[in-house]
Amino acid sequence: MGNYTYTVHNVADFTDDELAVGLELGNALSLEAVPEDPPTPLEHVLAAHRTMPERIRRTRVRAWAEDGTLIGSTGISIDPEHDDNPDMIGCS
Repeated sequence: MGNYTYTVHNVADFTDDELAVGLELGNALSLEAVPEDPPTPLEHVLAAHRTMPERIRRTRVRAWAEDGTLIGSTGISIDPEHDDNPDMIGCS
């Protein structure tokens, strides 16, 4: 097994480049799972990021290979105004 690095991020602070890195991984995974679906354009990700309400707290954990390649990502989003079940946190 290789040596991986894990980083924790406040998604609200992501730059366009950091969003693009995540999108590249997401599109690669989607291509394997549903090859008939087109890749998500960066413009869509940027627009969604910029219109996210400030009340939603988003945290992302990213896994990096030794060469700096993003190889995995997971995250949680907490919306204090829509906490139907306070015993559960949605993860993606």
